[in-house]
Amino acid sequence: MAGEPPSQPHHGPHHGIDWTGFAIGLSAPAGWGLAGIFIRLLEGWPGALIMSGRLLVAALIFLPALILRHAARRDALRTALPLAMAAYYIIATSAFIRAPIVNVALLIGLSPAIALIIDRVGGIKPGPLQWLGVAVAITGLAIFLGPQEISQREWFGHALAVAAGLMSAIYATGLRRHHTTGRKSDPAVFTGLACLYGAILALLLWPVSGGILGPLTLPQADGGDFVEIVLLGLLATALPTLTYGVASSRLAGVITASLMLLSPIFASLYAGFILHAWPSLIAIPGGLMVLLGVFLTTRTPRPDETRHTRA
Repeated sequence: MAGEPPSQPHHGPHHGIDWTGFAIGLSAPAGWGLAGIFIRLLEGWPGALIMSGRLLVAALIFLPALILRHAARRDALRTALPLAMAAYYIIATSAFIRAPIVNVALLIGLSPAIALIIDRVGGIKPGPLQWLGVAVAITGLAIFLGPQEISQREWFGHALAVAAGLMSAIYATGLRRHHTTGRKSDPAVFTGLACLYGAILALLLWPVSGGILGPLTLPQADGGDFVEIVLLGLLATALPTLTYGVASSRLAGVITASLMLLSPIFASLYAGFILHAWPSLIAIPGGLMVLLGVFLTTRTPRPDETRHTRA
């Protein structure tokens, strides 16, 4: 997921929501919610090939920006932030392979709460409402996971999902600090470079990953599998990144951050309708608590409250 330069203040007497920007922004969580579905449909493929295929497709879409925007490319090459995003994509894909889609989406969605802790370590003091949000999110997560029978493989997937959320939070906080220095990142260049890094890293790490990135065997693939890889890279990686970047430039930061809370909801709807994997009714209140808690972490004013970026 990519960030975007700070949004411009809304002028005029009403200061209303830019509904065009809102609609564009809504397509981002709708697209990201599809990631776990396509990954699950590619069951039997080594994770490294899914990761590389997904990220190569996305990198090709952003290739013109990488080639033509020289200054932005030089800026992106001087920072490790694209590597954090690349790590996010690799770890998140591995998590979706091992654990239920809704669980992974919800755990990755904790990234704003993780970013809050990173800010605290970095000397930024969060407000009481933000800490309340962290407490509510953690309590909700315990309620959500409590009734489930979770295998060792799924616990590992959950740990990977939290690690992906951490990478997303590192990217978000790093990008915000990047902007405070007066350097404006280009989301297409940053994302394209991250996808290129990730595709290469996944293939390089595959032989030495001890099976974490899948067995060292090629799958029995057909045309449908390649279509799913392309759709994963296009609909669940490249396009949501672009639409989120556009929305971030048109909406207040708190609105775009809140929109991202819809990703687990879209993921659960897709999983239910496509894979017939609905979350249990007893777990739903915990999931809603997690979303409420994460929402609260986005609400406390900062000096740039309505003009921050997010991964």
